[in-house]
Parts: sequence; structure tokens; C-alpha cells
Amino acid sequence: MGASSRWLAWGAALLLGAAAGPEEAPPSGRADIQGQLRLARGVPVVGATILVHPVSSRSELHVTATDEKGAFRLDGLESGTYRFEARRDGLEPLVKDSLAVRYPYRAIVEATMEKAASERPAATASPPPSAPGAAFAIAGTVRDPRGSPLAEARIRLVRPDGSADPVWARTGPDGEFDIAGVAAGTWDLEIQGGGFLPLRLRLDLEQSTRLHAKLVPHPLGYVPAPEDLMPPEEPIPPAGLFEARPGAEATATATPRPAAAPPSRPAPPGSPSASAP
Repeated sequence: MGASSRWLAWGAALLLGAAAGPEEAPPSGRADIQGQLRLARGVPVVGATILVHPVSSRSELHVTATDEKGAFRLDGLESGTYRFEARRDGLEPLVKDSLAVRYPYRAIVEATMEKAASERPAATASPPPSAPGAAFAIAGTVRDPRGSPLAEARIRLVRPDGSADPVWARTGPDGEFDIAGVAAGTWDLEIQGGGFLPLRLRLDLEQSTRLHAKLVPHPLGYVPAPEDLMPPEEPIPPAGLFEARPGAEATATATPRPAAAPPSRPAPPGSPSASAP
């Protein structure tokens, strides 16, 4: 199937509050992108990661997942031209470099995804490299489909080549998170919340970035990927972190016990110690 036939429809429709369904309508003056992804036989693509950002900048990212019907929606976008990406393990990625978003219209995307010829990691386009040693901040908000803040969502950053320790964060009651001092370069970013489909994307961090994430509930009967069933990893404190310091009330280091003396043996008959009174 050619690339042109994979995009079944894209365009715009009037943005009507009545059509927003159970989700919140986007703020006044802002538009949204919505659509549906399917396989060749009409089977919905569940759990695909949808990523959009302005063509002129990667500092503002909007990300969500497709639901049990293969549908998705990202709202609250300023008018402009966006890059659209849809990725899921085992499927060829869909990328549209120029998608117009204009209030009061809703951008519509309907496309067919195909089986991947070979496994490949999801990745956004790589910008020019930063200066060695550069570090940036990643902050953002995680919300549910109704736009309510999602507390205790887990954010994890991992180097694909394992060259650095993972970076962890959790959202607060307001759904916000802020990770400072993240080294420039490529990171695999994962967002998970209890009862929601995970979001995974590869991020080429070359500037401080703000992320707007909307999680989608797990569909009934959905079989998660094996990595989603593993308990979250917890960082291990470095050795010596709990050693006693002067003035400390308690210590977590174990005190070695003195070695036990070897058992004494009876002296043989005729020895001085045996004949002593």
C-alpha cells in the first residue's frame, strides 16, 4: 500500500462544543486535533502514541494515546502548523510534517497503519547537537481524558544505550512534574498512570521542553505489553549513604562481631598441663 493511501482523510471541521462528548471543550480561542487510526482490515489501533508539536519548535509537545476504538484527541492547541506523529510497536510510523490547526476549526486525521517490516525504535527528528555538557529541564502536566490533573503518574527517562542512570519523577496533586538538569541527547520517555495506557516516545533533548500529556484508560480485555506488567523500578541508594556520622543518633551500618575463640581440646596424658595438680 502506498504512502498516499495510508492517509484516508485529513482536514478541518467546525469546532462545536456540543461535539466534544464527555471530554472538556478546548479553551476559547484554541483548537484541537482528533482522528482515528486503523489497520488495513478496519481493526482499530489501540495504544498508539500520538505526538504533535509546532513545526517551528520542539519546546512544546502534546502527547496522548489511541483508545479502544483507535480514536484520539488533543485539545487546547494554539492556531498554527504542527508536525504529527503516530507510532506503535510492530507498526510503521505515520508522520505528517505539516498539519494546519486553526480556531474555530478542528483538525481531522484518519489513517491506516501497516505492519512494520522490522522493529525500529520510535524517534522524533533529531535537531542539531547541543554543546557538550549541556543540560535542560523537562516539565509538564499529565491529565485524564476529562482534563482533570492526574496525581502520582510516573515519568521515567532512560538512555537507549544505557550510558546514564534512569531519571524518575512523579506528578503532584496538580498533575505537574518538573525535572531539572537533564543531560542533552536522546532519551526514551515513558509516562504511566494506574489504569491508563502508557505513553512512550523517544525524545531528542536539545532545549528545555514542556510536555502536555493526556492518558487514556485501559480498554476492557486489553492485553498490556510485558514491560507494563513489571513493577516500577526504584532507585537504589549509593553505598555508604546511611553510614553513621558524628552526632548521629542511629546508624544503619552493621557492626562486625568479634570472631569466636576456637574450642579448647583436652591435653594429652603425660603433658605438663595434664599432670599439674
